[in-house]
Amino acid sequence: MMATMGTETGTCGLLQDFIRVQIDAVAACRTAVPHLAGADERAIVVDLCGEHEDQLRHLRRIACDDGVEPPESGTAYEARTVGGIRKAAAVEGDGAVLEALSRLEVAVVADYQRVLRNTALSPLTRPVFERALSELRRHRRVLGRAARLAPRAGR
Repeated sequence: MMATMGTETGTCGLLQDFIRVQIDAVAACRTAVPHLAGADERAIVVDLCGEHEDQLRHLRRIACDDGVEPPESGTAYEARTVGGIRKAAAVEGDGAVLEALSRLEVAVVADYQRVLRNTALSPLTRPVFERALSELRRHRRVLGRAARLAPRAGR
């Protein structure tokens, strides 16, 4: 994502940032699914997308409870990620699509690690971000392994 993600000085900004991060992740997963030829690969991404959607719903609920207006769109990074997934699908196949998603998860993990070091993060929301980070680390491992095993064009 962006190097400034997770550096906001207030809970409102942090919630808005991470809602956008999850919107980006959901868009990336939804873009990838129809481009994946393998049923196993599609199932992995559908499962991970569901977890991102759950995280997004949870963050939106917290934002509403805190009186924060949740954003409806992602970051500028979303278009680049979605474009990279489409290009990978067109040129290189399932392995490259999963690799593109894995790169997104690496960036999102870094964002969540950064926010957990931020003293502006509310003690009430910290467990939400910790749980999400744990899921995201698992996503990164699952996608990395699946990308290595999935077919690529020309192989």
